[in-house]
Amino acid sequence: MQNLDLEDYTKVHLDEEIPSLPEELFSLDFALSRAMEQLDTLKKNTGSYLFLIEEDYWELESHLQKGVKIYLDFSLIEKYEGFPEIPKDIKLITKCWIIELLTKVYPITAKKGYSDLLRALELSNGFQENKVDFLIRSIKNFKTTTGIKVTEQTKKSFIRSLINFFIYTDIPVSDSYSPKLNEMYSKIREKTRVRILPPAKEILIFSHYIEEFYGYLRLMQTSIDEKLFYYPIIIWWKLTTIIPLRASEFCLITRDCLIYEDNKYKIRLPRSKEDFNPNRIQIIDIVEITKEIYFLIKDYIDLTEPYGHSETLISYRALIFADKRGNRSSLKVDTTYFHNGILSQLLRRFYKNIMEEKYNQYIPYENRLTPNLTRHIAFSSLMMQGISPIEIARLGGHKTITAQYHYSFHTEYWVDSEVFNLMKKFKYSVGISKSDNVNYIPDSIKLKAYLGIPKGKKKEHDLDIGFCIDKDQTCETNECIYGCSHWRITPKEILEKEHLIKEKLRKKRSNINELQTFLINIHKQILSDEITRRNPSTFNLMKTKAEQLKEEIYELASIEMLNIGGEF
Repeated sequence: MQNLDLEDYTKVHLDEEIPSLPEELFSLDFALSRAMEQLDTLKKNTGSYLFLIEEDYWELESHLQKGVKIYLDFSLIEKYEGFPEIPKDIKLITKCWIIELLTKVYPITAKKGYSDLLRALELSNGFQENKVDFLIRSIKNFKTTTGIKVTEQTKKSFIRSLINFFIYTDIPVSDSYSPKLNEMYSKIREKTRVRILPPAKEILIFSHYIEEFYGYLRLMQTSIDEKLFYYPIIIWWKLTTIIPLRASEFCLITRDCLIYEDNKYKIRLPRSKEDFNPNRIQIIDIVEITKEIYFLIKDYIDLTEPYGHSETLISYRALIFADKRGNRSSLKVDTTYFHNGILSQLLRRFYKNIMEEKYNQYIPYENRLTPNLTRHIAFSSLMMQGISPIEIARLGGHKTITAQYHYSFHTEYWVDSEVFNLMKKFKYSVGISKSDNVNYIPDSIKLKAYLGIPKGKKKEHDLDIGFCIDKDQTCETNECIYGCSHWRITPKEILEKEHLIKEKLRKKRSNINELQTFLINIHKQILSDEITRRNPSTFNLMKTKAEQLKEEIYELASIEMLNIGGEF
């Protein structure tokens, strides 16, 4: 095999990187169909990519220099087709993976991913189970063709390529390789430039205004076009932040997806259950949902029924009717199906027409959600609730629990969202700030101070912050400030004790961060250690810590009602 200089690739492809997480999980039938559609789109949009998927030798144009060609030779992977750990269709699988990459990165970066895969296959002798440690040691000692050790950035880039491939294909041997690769990746000290999710603040702003817009659509006499056009985004948001669906799975949900039985509301998901292996996790395709989501989907089905037959839940024909721009450049041959590209367009239109023009909320492009990112939010939410990794895998459509390793690192949004929703539940008027911190400040600030003392009551006990109006001091919470009905404070004291209130906020946030970190770490341990995975006390501990986290968040929501608006 040709020697491939990793450092040279890093210099050539500049700041572009293969993400550690692919957007889709591999299913050969679906992947092949998707790859052919993506290749047609690439040809149409660029005028290049003139190879056929059946061909083994692909010629691509370099984006850096006109006339410079980039070649991919898939005959190089043929020698691994008979290896025990390698799928028999490895060449076709790899071609589908590369086309998926080409829709997101430049050809030189996709070639780097293929080269990384070939080098890993060579070092591990076809991903043999007993070659994991050898591959890890080899990566640690990587050198350029001139004998110079490669940078930490280059090692991380190489690992990202492999992780992307393992998650995309979900081949059984990934159970052995992914944990070790992830462990090594996390230990390499190199500032990563890849952000999987936008900042929690930007997601919370999006969440707030999509809920507000949903309320507007339900209560106002708005045009039918707005409902037809934006209900799919609302359904996508509400469903995929709860159930970790891939964008492709959401788009392929069928019209007859709703199930009501035994007084429970359920949805049928488009997941294949073929080739079941008892040594792997059984994927579930029927999941319980809330009554609200059930009737949101049902209302949408009823609303779009007049626009013709649709194989998928989301009606493409209804969208064509509602789109008054008259832009038909993306019209599909088969208008009975909805797909990822249209979902992405709808989301972009929502940011422009609703977030910016209707609510005057501009979110920078790099901080905007894409259709697959809600899957990360759902995984993080489930983990923070103490749900076992095995159950999370079933909900996420993973055949192995190691595949969810990459989704467990963005829990800030979940905490902020829980705090925000609790405050709305307390029936306070909550505002969102776009400053460096999200401020959960009610319009009627210091509301507790203006409640006054009920008739027949008086100030009974002075406290560090505020006072108690209950003579017997029957405490309802661990600390009075956390929502006790007997606790009061004057407007003057709120200003005087501002520093104490903020200190309590800081301590509460610190406790929450510690619990988050603990849950993340124990989750990682379960994913990488089978002994821990089989210990029932591990899951009990997760549940206990999740309950503690829930209590801390409740108290944080209570005290943040008093926050005067400074940083904390």
